[in-house]
Amino acid sequence: MAARCSFGANAEETPKEAPGHAASPGKHEAASRTPSTGPKPSPKSTTPKRAQKAARARSRALTWIAENPDAWHYMEGLALHEVEAERPFSVKWVAEQARRKDFAGKHGKPSEFSNTLTAAFARILIEEHPEVRPFVVLKPSMFDEAL
Repeated sequence: MAARCSFGANAEETPKEAPGHAASPGKHEAASRTPSTGPKPSPKSTTPKRAQKAARARSRALTWIAENPDAWHYMEGLALHEVEAERPFSVKWVAEQARRKDFAGKHGKPSEFSNTLTAAFARILIEEHPEVRPFVVLKPSMFDEAL
């Protein structure tokens, strides 16, 4: 049996999907996740919920700093060292370097923190050491809107 291929005007239109059936699992769900039409919300219009979430995260970051002064001082020192060398850096990188060390907090527990706090750490670092701002790589964050 020979396969029949035709090109150009003689080509038959073959549907890519059978009617009512998705070509791959979850494809029909993807259509329901499409963004709604209309204008996007302004990044300057922070909802009270986002402002509260930012305030809670900032509070958690400040609590972590107070409970883990050695780790925070290491992170500050590393950031300032990068500034002296005039190298751009991210606070995520600084945080990863601190994680590699064996720091213990005031209560003797290991210094652990969530990645969600790195944005707050970055803003706090800039507040405490404004000279790092030109070298810190910042991503947009709810902290920029709320604070």
